[in-house]
Order: sequence, then C-alpha cells, then structure tokens
Amino acid sequence: MLAAESLQEVLEVLTRDLPLGFPAVQAVTIAWNSPETLVELIDSEPAREAARRSLLPNRHTSASEPEVRRAHLGPVPPGGQMQYFPAYAQPLGSMAIVPLILRGERVGSLNQGSDDPTHFNPEVATDLLEHLAAVTAICIDNAVNRARLAHQSLTDALTNVGNRRFFEQRLREEVSVWQRRGGDLSCLFVDLDHFKQINDRYGHQAGDLVLQQAARLFSQGLRASDVLARYGGEEFALLLPATDAARALEIAERLRTRLAGARIASSAESALRITASIGLASLDGSTVRHAKEPGAWLLQHADAALYAAKARGRNCVVGPEARADVRSPDIVDSGN
Repeated sequence: MLAAESLQEVLEVLTRDLPLGFPAVQAVTIAWNSPETLVELIDSEPAREAARRSLLPNRHTSASEPEVRRAHLGPVPPGGQMQYFPAYAQPLGSMAIVPLILRGERVGSLNQGSDDPTHFNPEVATDLLEHLAAVTAICIDNAVNRARLAHQSLTDALTNVGNRRFFEQRLREEVSVWQRRGGDLSCLFVDLDHFKQINDRYGHQAGDLVLQQAARLFSQGLRASDVLARYGGEEFALLLPATDAARALEIAERLRTRLAGARIASSAESALRITASIGLASLDGSTVRHAKEPGAWLLQHADAALYAAKARGRNCVVGPEARADVRSPDIVDSGN
C-alpha cells in the first residue's frame, strides 16, 4: 500500500489484496468523509464503479468522543452487514470496524468482515489492525492530495472542463487505442462566434459566463469515454472515441443547435445569445492508418474544417470533406 502511486491502487490493495493475504477476511470496505469526492478523483469508470461498492459514508465526523476512537470487534449485529458491507452477498459472522484517524479527527473506518463468527473476537489484540488503519488513513490522504494536484494541472479553472494539456494527453491515449484496435475516432473543434465582441461590449465577466455556460451545454449527454476540453480562448475541442464521421456530425449539429437556442444570463439588460462554428475530422479503418502522426492529422483536418465553417458564415458544422487548403489554420481571424 505504501508503494501505491494512485488512489485507485490504494483501494485495490485494501479491497482486493487484503482478503487474498488474509483468507479469513472475505469483505473489506472503507468509510470516509465525502466518499463521492474520492470516486471523482479516480480516472476510469470501471474503477469508479468498484470504488463506489467499497467506499461508504463516514458515520462519525469527529474523534472527540473516546469510544469512536476504539476498534470494534465481534459478531455482525442485525443490520450490520447492510450497513458496513452492503455489496457483499454471503452472510458474514464477525467483523472488525477500526477507526481511521487523521490529524486528530476520525475521517472514517477500515471495515473487515469474516464468515467465521469467531475470527474477529473482542478478546484478541488489535495492534495489527490499528497499525493497518493508521497506514491506510495516511496512504489515502496522500493519494487524494496527489490526485487533486494532478486534476488541477489538467483542468481549466474557469470552465471546470479539461484544459489543452489534458486534451493532448487523452488524444495520444485514444490514438494509441485506435492504432491497436481500429474502429473510428472523431474530433470536433468548436469556436464561439464573435466572442471578442461580447468581451468588448459587455465586459470580460459576461464573456466568462458565456464560456462557463457553453462548457456546461457541451458536457450534457457526453459518454464517460468522450473528452471535452477548453483548447484555448473561446475554442473547445471534443474527442469522440468509437464514433464515426456520420455520428460525430449528428453530435456536432446537436451541440450547435443547443448553444444557439440557449439564453445566457449576464449583467446586460437582456440575456445573451451566442452561436458556434464547428469543424469535424475522423479517423476510421481505412484513413491514414499508416500515417506517421495520425493525431496531428486529426487535429489539422478538424482545424481546417473549423476555418471552413467560419468562412461559410459561421453558426454551422463542416465535416470531413473540408481540406487543409480551404483556409490555413495559422491565419488569425480577428473577428472570432
């Protein structure tokens, strides 16, 4: 557990490896203050689901009372299995509930259950259990701090979606998966139309509200595998794994109409309305499979399609038919 590099690994050591090392233990759960906060810091959805089964709310928020600092060993009381081991189906005979103390406060408990009614006997010494609990509290706390720092470095502070660094990291990962497995991978570049005029006319606070609302609208309905990021300024990027060009075009059009129909409250006399131009590119089983840089190819063609959409009058979607010579991506459009 001390060698674990992520929160997910810490939880796996406790819930998977601990029962393997101690066969008399059949079930392990962890109670923690705000367990959903821990779940959110785990990267993959399958790991989040496993964490939800093993993480429980902490029923004691303070260690000020002496009794909540003590380990409890003994038979499972009526309703105790549902309270401490809700995901474990087989009947348990005894349990050990050991407080997790951090900086003088009880932040949760390490819960172990056995089908042997005599295994966790109130008469046995609890030194090992308490030592394990102390290490557990420190390891979880350290893993949470590391995960928060990593999350902050990959998150846009204004919109709370991924930033460009996050997007480029996920792009490399998804392109690698595409190269191994084939299938489809689509990318959307979304540019808010005439955004500079909003800042100039209503102020940057109104512009911030527009960016935040746009990010919320774009987030709606996305799958866990989809990637949304603020790529820079008023531009967003979406990565859609296992999505072909036709389906990506439907998604892009839905995003465009959703944004165009929204009314964004601001300090202005009336709500703001905004539109977006969207460019789309896709990798499939036949295109650029052997290209040296398929990720760069995908971004270049999505960017070219975005500039084609702006050249066509904005508030539209341009798909894979756009070519890089439609408009050079390095030309700055001062009108946004």
